[in-house]
Amino acid sequence: MFRCAKGPLAVLLLALAGNPLLPIANVAAQTLSEDDLIRKTFDLTMQGRALVDAGNLAEAEAVFREVLELQRNAASPSPLSVATALHNLAAVVARQGRIAEAEPMARDALAMRKANGAVDNALVQSWQLLASILKDSGRTGEAEEMAAKAVDRTLNGSDVDRTDLISNAAILAALQAENGDLGAAGQLLGQLLPMLPDLAAHDRVQVLNVAGRIASIGGETAKAETYYREALSQAAGLPRAKNWTAQEEATLLNNLGALLLQQGRLADAEGLFNDGARVLAEAGLGQTALAATILDGLGEVYRGQFLYQEAFDTQRKALDIRIAIFASPHPEIGISFSNIGLTLLRAGQVEYAVASLEKAVTIQRATGDILRL
Repeated sequence: MFRCAKGPLAVLLLALAGNPLLPIANVAAQTLSEDDLIRKTFDLTMQGRALVDAGNLAEAEAVFREVLELQRNAASPSPLSVATALHNLAAVVARQGRIAEAEPMARDALAMRKANGAVDNALVQSWQLLASILKDSGRTGEAEEMAAKAVDRTLNGSDVDRTDLISNAAILAALQAENGDLGAAGQLLGQLLPMLPDLAAHDRVQVLNVAGRIASIGGETAKAETYYREALSQAAGLPRAKNWTAQEEATLLNNLGALLLQQGRLADAEGLFNDGARVLAEAGLGQTALAATILDGLGEVYRGQFLYQEAFDTQRKALDIRIAIFASPHPEIGISFSNIGLTLLRAGQVEYAVASLEKAVTIQRATGDILRL
């Protein structure tokens, strides 16, 4: 169970300092002394992280790939250094929406860390990353398992950076609710809400967003809207940082948009979905799983406004994104075909609608996710 006293939780920058790896310029690893390898790895890793913080994800990926190559080709490769390089690369690939590519790298990094006695902080980072990847893949049960491990080890491990403890506990609560355990989610959230006045701004926003999501799943729509709007108010003016990313802002906008869509408040929902899509596009994240989810919502708005061509075009973009980032068959691809089929049906294109809906059912049966249709 999550337990934490009020007051400062952060052990500043331990997570950043805890990654022992960094890239090198075009020099064969075998020609470097151990000291040079460590120094170049450190310098390049810091360069990669600075690029991530600046939103230059493609450039950061190139740097982290160089680090990984450097570590793998070292005269005496260190499994834990290779694992850290692989983890950093997986994280930046996942941030760009290439979930299917990122997952095996993240799993390999975790396995190497476990097998070679990595410190608790490194294991927590791996579990956090996998929780995020699995959530974006729609595999919320597996994501909850990873998130729970990360929170438990953060609380009970040795020398673990607790900077992200509140946000990670909030994410765990949201996953518990998504998976139907509203009791556990409410219990965990009940420990977080009283701490709001003492939390950093980004943690307050995260907790309020999750509170809205849990209330929405529980059918408490008025309470959910209150939480979401307070989160948006608290988020106003927050600078982009490790703990307040474009994805997090877009997720909040999408959550409120989806709630208003369910209530038939189409104009308000449309504005929120468009804002979410804009935030992601400006950050170079317009081809991610979250972007597809937002486009789905926008497509439903257009369908509700009888703008069937706009709805089809928007939902088709969501499908194209999902085909690009997920291995087929995948439940999210099935959801896209279902959404397109419903739009075509409403537009009177019965033959095409039936074909699209049949495709959706085939995919969902193949993935064991038929109830999501």
